[in-house]
Amino acid sequence: MATVLYRLGRGAFRRRRLVVALWLVALVALGGAAAAFMKPTSSDFTMPGTESQRAIDALAREFPEASGSTGTIVIAAPPGRTLAEPAARTAVSAVVREAGALPGAVGAVDPYASGAVSPDGRHALVQVQFAARDDAITDAQREAYAHSGTAAEQAGLRVEHGGEVMHNEPEMGGTEGIGVLVALAVLVVTLGSLVAAGMTMATALIGVGAGMAGLFALSGVVGLTSTAPILALMLGLAVGIDYSLFITSRTASTSGTASHPTTRRAARWAPRARRSSSPAARWSSPWRACRW
Repeated sequence: MATVLYRLGRGAFRRRRLVVALWLVALVALGGAAAAFMKPTSSDFTMPGTESQRAIDALAREFPEASGSTGTIVIAAPPGRTLAEPAARTAVSAVVREAGALPGAVGAVDPYASGAVSPDGRHALVQVQFAARDDAITDAQREAYAHSGTAAEQAGLRVEHGGEVMHNEPEMGGTEGIGVLVALAVLVVTLGSLVAAGMTMATALIGVGAGMAGLFALSGVVGLTSTAPILALMLGLAVGIDYSLFITSRTASTSGTASHPTTRRAARWAPRARRSSSPAARWSSPWRACRW
């Protein structure tokens, strides 16, 4: 493997302009494929053959009304009051009826009947069962659920909504961007050169961009969970910066200039340093995130 990487580094350095052009072309092609074939992700995660999956399948088969998403409405009385008061009980009962009639809801459980009232009588949990699973809950259904409980609020009670039905699909955006900026700042301080840090970061971002584009392009034929893109992005950035930093530091330690021999030696030895640094990192790649 070291010999192959040595030759690869030598060939890439000799034809560096062609290599950069090919990477850019590949990036554009993968981006076009992702835009053309990308399908929505799903939160429906299955593990065929496991006991937990068999239990879930049996639940969906025998009790389909209980296999959907669930929600929990928390009702709290202010200090000095309890939910045992007639006015509070009436308000809680109104919330139960409203929750059971929500769009997509199968029913709601009365906390007084189920014993879901705290010992001090100030808090109660209203369990709401939906027919659809998390990824099939519409925005309108989620919005209606989040705004339920007005009767209790008008009675002076506090109402909060939670549960599986409130879980939205994770989104990629600002948090990852902040992480990239922090990593760039650390590289600038560590390497002492904006050019070296920028080169390392650019190499990592191109690799991650190509991997993410390929991942989304495959989502048209391979089921992709909602957490896979986030996981692929985090691991891809970590490994991409890792490899690029090893190559940059190896080149700098071998010679002060990016010459032909030092570059190919850096490409040869960087994976060995990475393998010895973290066994878990060997499994870190955007493509493996798709498999898991």
